[in-house]
Amino acid sequence: MLRGKSQRIQHWRLCQYEIKSFWLIALFFCLGNQGEAQITPQQRFHQAEIDFQAFKWTEALKGFQEVFDDTALLPNAAAAYRISVCHEKIGTLLTALQFAEKSCQIDSTQDDYWLHYARLLEMKYDYQKAWNIRLKLIQRQPRYISRYEDALQNAWNRNDVKQSLYITQIWKEQFGHNLNLTQKTALLFLALNDTTSAKREYEVLIDKYEGRPDITEAYNVFLEEISPKTKNTSPCPQAYTELNKGNSEYAYTIIKSCAQENPENLVLLEQQFLIAYINTDLPEMELCIENLEIYFPFLEDYTNYAREVVSYIMKIQTQELGSQEIIRFSKLQAPNEQWKFIQADILTFTGQTELAQKQIESIIKSNTNQNEIPHHHIKLLLYQNTTK
Repeated sequence: MLRGKSQRIQHWRLCQYEIKSFWLIALFFCLGNQGEAQITPQQRFHQAEIDFQAFKWTEALKGFQEVFDDTALLPNAAAAYRISVCHEKIGTLLTALQFAEKSCQIDSTQDDYWLHYARLLEMKYDYQKAWNIRLKLIQRQPRYISRYEDALQNAWNRNDVKQSLYITQIWKEQFGHNLNLTQKTALLFLALNDTTSAKREYEVLIDKYEGRPDITEAYNVFLEEISPKTKNTSPCPQAYTELNKGNSEYAYTIIKSCAQENPENLVLLEQQFLIAYINTDLPEMELCIENLEIYFPFLEDYTNYAREVVSYIMKIQTQELGSQEIIRFSKLQAPNEQWKFIQADILTFTGQTELAQKQIESIIKSNTNQNEIPHHHIKLLLYQNTTK
């Protein structure tokens, strides 16, 4: 509620400021042109504003552009801002950026101009320039939560964990701890492999609210997620039952359904990618990668490794990669135990039997629970490797 109300108030103040400023400029112009039978600048601006509010972007653009290009008037920030919005709406983003920058140069006091400019920069993937603007906007008005959210999203998009942590820190200093922010900060620490600090985020919150049940429950879920080996069964056991029977297509249907119901479960997503690989289903593998980027943006090793796997499969299918061509992964170890199977399979295909054998032995050794890794396919892989 705070965010919505504050934005409405800020927008109302901006409109009042722009209208007063324009009318003052237009008044001086009219006094110097009395007696001429022509449309006044304020009339032209007013008509353009009517079109603007009616979402008639082309008509509004023409009117505001005439006002902006009028050499008898001072540079008009309000017109430049609205020209930028119109260009964005009709799809000419580069021109929208140019006029957004002009509006900020003409009048640097209006936060709405800067917010618009930063958003357009991010649409053009110029995240660093937008980041600097967003930090200044937080300094100007530190009581708007939306500005912290936007800055945090910017840092996430750049996979900059340290700057993301900086935002969460100043966010907590301004508004205090809350469960949502704690969950985000804990994920950031996990991306730095700092499990201790991730746990501490929850523990501080539990102490602050004296063991509130919802916070304690969230902490317990978090502990389970970062300690998957404590679980005795797969999150989707039926999929692995079918997979170990050799019914990989049906197994994928089941695992995909499980993952859709719980998209933030990393174990399910790992299993979904593995079964998609077993089925050599490239579109579904790409879908898994998209979900990795959406729900686990800081697990770059996972995403990069998965993309390498997809690249290898495409090369094999198009015969760009021979069965004896050496393959080197950017990471010597697969990101998780299950994906060791993928790496061993690719190494087997390309004739790197010794490396593949070591991976298979590691898989068998860690496969204490038959639901953990598909033993049916491990046996097939072992047979393929020994007959190479």
